[in-house]
Amino acid sequence: RYFRFEYIPYVEVEKRITHCVMVAHDSTEKELARRAQEKTENLYRRAIAASDAVPYVRDYSDGKDAFLFMGPEIERLTGYTPAELTTGKWESIQLEVRTLGEMKGLPYGEAVARTRAGEFKYWRSDNRVRAKNGSERWITDASVEIQDDEGVVVGSIGMLSDITERKGSEEALRDSEERFELALRGADLGLWDWDLTNDRLTVNDRFIEMLGFAPNELLPAGYVMRSRIHPDDVRAATGAMRDHLQGRTPRFEAEYRLQTKAGSHIWVLNRGRVFERDADGEPLRAVGTHLDITHRHTIEEERRKLEAQILHAQKLESLGVLAGGIAHDFNNLLVGILGNADLAIMERQADGAEREYLDAIVTSAQRAAELCRQMLAYSGKGHFVVQPIDLNGVVREMAHLLSVSVSKRVALHYNFADALPAVEVDVTQLRQIIMNLITNASESIGDAEGDIVIRTSAQYMNEAALSTNYLGEELPSGTYVSIAISDTGCGMDGETMARMFDPFFTTKFTGRGLGMAAVLGIVRGHRGAIDVRSTQGKGTTFTVHIPASAQSPRLPEPDDRAPARYVGSGSILVVEDEPQVLELVNKLLTRAGFLPIPSRDGQEAVEVFSRTANTIRLVLLDMTMPRMSSLDTLRALRAIRNDIPIVLTSGFSESEAAQRFHEDGVAGFLQKPYRAATLYDVVRKALER
Repeated sequence: RYFRFEYIPYVEVEKRITHCVMVAHDSTEKELARRAQEKTENLYRRAIAASDAVPYVRDYSDGKDAFLFMGPEIERLTGYTPAELTTGKWESIQLEVRTLGEMKGLPYGEAVARTRAGEFKYWRSDNRVRAKNGSERWITDASVEIQDDEGVVVGSIGMLSDITERKGSEEALRDSEERFELALRGADLGLWDWDLTNDRLTVNDRFIEMLGFAPNELLPAGYVMRSRIHPDDVRAATGAMRDHLQGRTPRFEAEYRLQTKAGSHIWVLNRGRVFERDADGEPLRAVGTHLDITHRHTIEEERRKLEAQILHAQKLESLGVLAGGIAHDFNNLLVGILGNADLAIMERQADGAEREYLDAIVTSAQRAAELCRQMLAYSGKGHFVVQPIDLNGVVREMAHLLSVSVSKRVALHYNFADALPAVEVDVTQLRQIIMNLITNASESIGDAEGDIVIRTSAQYMNEAALSTNYLGEELPSGTYVSIAISDTGCGMDGETMARMFDPFFTTKFTGRGLGMAAVLGIVRGHRGAIDVRSTQGKGTTFTVHIPASAQSPRLPEPDDRAPARYVGSGSILVVEDEPQVLELVNKLLTRAGFLPIPSRDGQEAVEVFSRTANTIRLVLLDMTMPRMSSLDTLRALRAIRNDIPIVLTSGFSESEAAQRFHEDGVAGFLQKPYRAATLYDVVRKALER
């Protein structure tokens, strides 16, 4: 036990101590309490020393604000002694104060005032201070306010701790995060961090900007990762993610469309990987990026469309060259058939069965010529006699023909726009367009009841609108007159629409498959465009757009022919490389009283003409010649005799001849195949000019 002894001396008069009284007090409990307190205080001091913390006590009573106590450790942090700092020096060395905790977001002065008023029980701030040696340190101040019995704040007890290293780490972390965010923005990447356990998604600002959502609208993750994916892309996107989450692929990568808040879609490249798994291999956390690749997809789509257009144009061009070449050569053969049939009719005055046979030959040859014209129309080299006409008038003129061309169970309806501008077209070719489209519409309805509607209109079309049509990619903006033919038939599937303009392609058991190919060629030749809309089971609409003309429309001129019997005189130079055609023309001209001078090519023709120029009345010049081109031949003939009438002959169109010989006017044009009456008519008109 512990005792406290008191000794009371007894002093005699002579001031001599003779004895004393000793009083013993049992102080065991007090001593144990003192020793326990001392131990606690030692532990407290060691804890403070180990934590580099500096305790302090402040007094706010009676309007004061003074330190009653500050631990000696403050000298190690700032270089100032507690005595220096408790006399007002502490505030003077503060360079910056950042209030935290409950004071966060409040100005420093307001935070202090509200704390002193007892509104806040806890205070914390980060203080940048200048030490005695001139260096800067960061010291955090954490304190608890002390109130009296009436609730008035009379002081505070707190701790000061050096957080300079932590602040440096935080600054470095902020710099690193800023650089990371700048790198993501520079790469235009949206960052996502997926907590799979809680299905919570954390994203950066760029991710939000891509989709137009606020951050709280992106939770849960499935809302973005699954629900916003375009329906056509769900299988590929979720399949790739599932394979990675289940560990079958080293990382996740997929391109798909995401719906924005506005409802539109953007293309994204999503890349990521799982970074945390549990003991069973189940994914806990995945991190990745979104890259907006909409622009790239747009460019790629435009490139694919352009490539498809180029391939389509090349296909049309190659098929057109093939069709034109076949038609040209075949026309030369038909000249011989028709011409010899005419000669037989004229010379033998055939009648009865013999005449029927010759007429049958002529009819068959004319049908073959019609086939050639369709092939030339497809190739864009058909025979065009262009004049400004009224589209409504042409359709009205054809009304009876159209009505007998469709099934009796099909009703024709007309919807004409008023005051249509004229269009410069070949009326025969325009009729062929309308007839082919009506025939197709009727056949698509078949034996069922249905309707065909013919509409005319005029509207301004810009290049963007034209580019969505067949042949419209390079057409200029302007006013176009349109004729639309709609039916309620079976419609077309994608494969049929892709091939509908191919020559010899047909969905019918009978037919040549040249109708739509010829329509395309005619429209191409008139610098027009075609729009096709079709839905299986609901019908088809073909709309042909032709540039409007500033000229006034007029009715087409009648096709009057000269009689087959014609008598002329004089020499005609015939330049033709096809022996059969050359021989036939010589016979026809001879029968009409002319003296034909045959030449097998341009060079021979020039040599002959140089010797007999004054005796020749007319030159028949084929446009396709060996050794010397027809244009060079024409110029050479004109160089010898400038006033010589020259008639061009060709299996191609008059418009093509006009383009090639526009600066060298010709006296006429004779398109193959032709009959004797047509030959005589052209020769007569050329000589009478």
